[in-house]
Amino acid sequence: MDERGQKQTGGLYKSPALVVMVAMTAAWLLGLPFVWHGRIGSAWLISGEVVLAGTLIHVATSFWYATVEISRRDASRLLLLAVSIGWAAEACGVRTGFPFGSRYIYHEAFRPQLPGAVPVAIPLAWYVLVRLPVVLLRRSEMPLWSKSILCGVFMAGCALLLDPLGQSIGLWKFAIDDGIALQATNALGWGSVSILITACYFGSAKHKIRLPTSAQRQLEVLLLTMAGFFLLLALAAGASRLNAIGPLTISIALMLPCWICWWRTFQRLSTFDALVQEDPR
Repeated sequence: MDERGQKQTGGLYKSPALVVMVAMTAAWLLGLPFVWHGRIGSAWLISGEVVLAGTLIHVATSFWYATVEISRRDASRLLLLAVSIGWAAEACGVRTGFPFGSRYIYHEAFRPQLPGAVPVAIPLAWYVLVRLPVVLLRRSEMPLWSKSILCGVFMAGCALLLDPLGQSIGLWKFAIDDGIALQATNALGWGSVSILITACYFGSAKHKIRLPTSAQRQLEVLLLTMAGFFLLLALAAGASRLNAIGPLTISIALMLPCWICWWRTFQRLSTFDALVQEDPR
């Protein structure tokens, strides 16, 4: 690549990196008030509107990055699958308890709500959360079902962290309090729904995974680094609000395989690039 091409590539990815940093930092700051022991409605910074605003920032950033990473059509497909399946699962859960182990209700301040008494932010949050393991596993050479199952395991880990946290904030409340048993069945529910979403997504993919450029990998690392900061924020909130270290530890263990797969793929691509640069033939 000549000097002009390098300048064009640098210009192309300088702005996206700024977009990711500004948007994700804004969402991170909106999440700070939820670390302490306030409950929804106790302050204007702990409200359904703040949750929705942070979720919308995440959705916009994730969707925009997906269009940069693959295509607008591909990004729209995952968004549609995650929101529609997530909404259907939540509406079923509110009404019957399936597949999350018990019926539950959302706080009346957690609005606006879709039909089925499901807040708009919840199906959108399914997209944001599922999108992360998809990014981590997209370039893996594993079979479709292996990827989908690992995505489900990742989301089960998210459930063990985020569900008790959401309950402590007052965002939702289960009809029963069955302790560890409910946490386990709820995590299985999260995992099962995620397997369905990602199996449909990976199975319907018609594009070929292309080797990312160095600039694209840098942008991916930035996005995942920001996601790591949100994980730390959630862990800090969990440690502050919850008295159980066990579920937090298991949560990290369940999410770890996806991160390991991404790191191995990243290292393989970096090694390939190094070999190409040494012998461009």
